[in-house]
Amino acid sequence: SASKALEAQAIEAQKQTDKLKFDYLQLRQQLADKKHEAELASKAMQDAITDSRKREEQLVQDLQRELKYKLQMALSQGDDKVPKLTEERLDEALSQVTKKMAREKAALE
Repeated sequence: SASKALEAQAIEAQKQTDKLKFDYLQLRQQLADKKHEAELASKAMQDAITDSRKREEQLVQDLQRELKYKLQMALSQGDDKVPKLTEERLDEALSQVTKKMAREKAALE
């Protein structure tokens, strides 16, 4: 009788051990899944930041080209409102605008 009681306790203890092992493995898998999700989210954020910077650089280049074109057109038409700038001075002005934009961007970050 005592032997059967001990055997029943051993079987119950084994069931509890098996359940704990199962729960542990399940939690470990959930943790791995969450870690993977976090890695994917992090990569997506980095990709979005990279894309945003590329778009920003492209926009700056487009604006520089447009500004340079408009200044050159105004100069070629002899617009009295626009001072007679040389090509070097146009490039210098564009460089200063770009530096100012970079400083303003850095201040925002």
